[in-house]
Amino acid sequence: MRHNALLRHMVITGVLAALAVLQTGSSHAQTGATTAVQTAKVTSGTVTRTVKATGVLKPWRRVTVASQGSGTVTTLRCSEGQWMARDQVLAELDSEVARIAVDEATAAVDQAEAHLQQSNTDLERARQLLEQHDISSHEWETLTLRKSEAAAAAKSARAQLQRAERQLRDTRVRAPFSGVVAQRHVEIGSWLSPGQPVVDLVDLSRMKAEFGIPQHRLPELEIGRSAELAVDLYPGFVFTAEVTKVGVVADPASGQFALEVAVPQSKEHALRPGMAVRLDLETSVKNDAVLVPREAVIERSGESFVFVVGSDGRAQRRRVLLGSASGRAREVLDASLRVGEVVVTAGKEGLQDGDALGGTGPPPP
Repeated sequence: MRHNALLRHMVITGVLAALAVLQTGSSHAQTGATTAVQTAKVTSGTVTRTVKATGVLKPWRRVTVASQGSGTVTTLRCSEGQWMARDQVLAELDSEVARIAVDEATAAVDQAEAHLQQSNTDLERARQLLEQHDISSHEWETLTLRKSEAAAAAKSARAQLQRAERQLRDTRVRAPFSGVVAQRHVEIGSWLSPGQPVVDLVDLSRMKAEFGIPQHRLPELEIGRSAELAVDLYPGFVFTAEVTKVGVVADPASGQFALEVAVPQSKEHALRPGMAVRLDLETSVKNDAVLVPREAVIERSGESFVFVVGSDGRAQRRRVLLGSASGRAREVLDASLRVGEVVVTAGKEGLQDGDALGGTGPPPP
């Protein structure tokens, strides 16, 4: 009996405790807990739209100069880091065989032209005899044919000479433009075949840099627009650049479009390939831009969003597409926000969509 009474008492106590918990939770739900936040309004104002990006400098041109002929390298007239003028000889191949071929072709041309000259003389003499009926028409046709054959032989000999001269020129590898030797691929004694690399030549008279630009900025970009570049090595110095290319196909990996700018070389602040640069490209000025305080913006996983205070006093999470900065505000490029709406600027940590908000006022001065 005593045991049963004790058991009954424990059961009743448990039920009452559970009811108390349920009642407390129901009361909490009815009262609705709020999150204290600070807020500010979405405004409008003037903003200078700029494209900012980072990139790396590259030579304006970089080519691998290859051999046009074949033979053994006998002379090297360049070294890595050396500046070479256009048409300056970079390397020479053994030219003995090519020179002999030119001499033989020259002799063949002389002989062929001598035969052609003799054929012309014979034909002119035959013309006079033909007018006097001293030779037959068959003899005239034979001399005419010989003259044509001599002319063809002379033309062929001249072509052979041109080929031999070209092969002789190909024993010298020349710079296609003025630039710096970035890498040399051969040494004296190396055997080269046509198409084999000799040196890598870079044009540093001006530099270029390529940046990735999101697709919504493409309408603002145009070839020929001026831009500014900053290099960490030269703090406080700004290089003036020019847009030379706007990509038409997005990179499949990043989804961005290529923007290329060119910058002239500077004597006082030398630019070199591989230097990191920062782009600042002013595209337009908008007077009625929608502006949201920077403090309201939350960035996660490549996305930007804010919490808007709804008419019911609850948080509304909205994704926003942001543009240039204007003071302590960012331009809103899409229609996600309207001027006059209220956004959370402080207390947004841990805030969830639909949370009730309290203390929704501006931050203290």
